[in-house]
Amino acid sequence: MMKVVLLVSVGAVAASCLASAATNLPPLRADRWVNSPPLSAEALHGKVVLVDFWEYTCVNWIRTSPYVKAWNSLYAPFGLVVVGVHAPEFEFGKAVDNIDRGIRDHELTYPIAIDISSPSGARSETTRGQRNTSSTIGDAWCGAGLAKGATTKSSARSAAC
Repeated sequence: MMKVVLLVSVGAVAASCLASAATNLPPLRADRWVNSPPLSAEALHGKVVLVDFWEYTCVNWIRTSPYVKAWNSLYAPFGLVVVGVHAPEFEFGKAVDNIDRGIRDHELTYPIAIDISSPSGARSETTRGQRNTSSTIGDAWCGAGLAKGATTKSSARSAAC
């Protein structure tokens, strides 16, 4: 009986923490879609979604890309939806041929929104967010490693964003 009470208590605390940190998924803005027809927040409702903002020349993204591709391969059969959002940091990153070559070279197969309308450098750090089945963002972080003054992964997320 004590184990059941403990599990219920832990579950209630975890749910309240997630509820207080969660926000709605904003619309996915894209000038063009690759590997998928256009996706919307409404179409993704009820799914667990990992949104990965990236730029094909970003060394931080290049280093983390194998993990995102592995998660897509391993967990897509169980319902995970990985959505890449290419947001160029430099003017040459807006060239369609360069973006398409980057997608081919990095062997990306998940849906990708091409967002060339963003101001250059608007997303100069690797950014990720996870949306849960309640259509809320359960976790979001940006940056590479620990931000200045951060002592934990959570404080790194706060400091970096």
